[in-house]
Parts: sequence; C-alpha cells; structure tokens
Amino acid sequence: MKNKLQKGMTFLELLVAMFVLIVGISGVAAMLSNTMSASNSNVSRLQAAYLAGEGVEIVRNIRDNNILNYNGWHNGISPGSWEVVYDSMTLSGVDPANPNFLKIDNNGFYNYDVGSDSTFKRVVDININGDVLEITSRVSWQEKGVDQELEVISHLYNWR
Repeated sequence: MKNKLQKGMTFLELLVAMFVLIVGISGVAAMLSNTMSASNSNVSRLQAAYLAGEGVEIVRNIRDNNILNYNGWHNGISPGSWEVVYDSMTLSGVDPANPNFLKIDNNGFYNYDVGSDSTFKRVVDININGDVLEITSRVSWQEKGVDQELEVISHLYNWR
C-alpha cells in the first residue's frame, strides 16, 4: 500500500524531469538559432570576398588586354574611384561616399543595370605609382543594422 507521500514524490519527479527537458530543448534551440545566424553572416562575407576579388580581377583583365593588344599597359585605367562590371572593359566613375548598390540578375551575375538590388556596394580605388597599379576593392553591406566592409588590396605591375 502506497502512502500519500510517495504519490506526491512521483508528481514532483515528473515536474523536475519536464523542467530539465524543457531547459535542454531550449538550449538546443538557442544554439541552432545562433548557428543559423552565423551561417547567414558567413554567406554574406563570402559573397563580399568574391565581389571584392572580382573588382581586382576586372582591372587586371583590362591591364592584360592592353598588353596583349600592344596598348599602353594602363590605357583606360586612371587613378580614382570606380565601379566595375565583370563583362565590361571600361571603368565608370563613382562617388566613393555614395556608391550604387550592385544588382543581381536572373543568372546570378552582379551588375549595376539589370536585376534586383542586392545588399552590396563595391568601389574600386586605383592609384598609379610609376609601373605599379595599387588597386583597393572595397565591398560594403549592412547586416542586422550593422555596417560591414571587406577590402582586397592588390598591386599590378607593368610586366611588359
């Protein structure tokens, strides 16, 4: 025969077990939420790194085409702040304090003309010092209300 104290202990044990289970599940849910947030942040940072690298590569492509076509090695490449697009051999001037948003088209390519606005802005700064082009490609974006920026710096030489 069970007494009333034993019945109460069983109910109390059930409450403690439920509390422990709820705390455990809440901890796992919070951890998953933080992981998802960090993952989204990493995706934006990776996209920004690719866009910044692309900015340098576009200028490198212009320089290489100049050399291959026997033009001046920095023909069409002037000091200043520029917008660059992957399928163009020209630089477009931009106010570095107020750059345009990059757009992403249906094929996933970034440009300034067609597609929906992305969260990214890119400015490529060029300085020429003798036979050296110093290229700084900066990509900026906002994430959770916080300004983010990633910068890639490269030096291109007149190797001709």
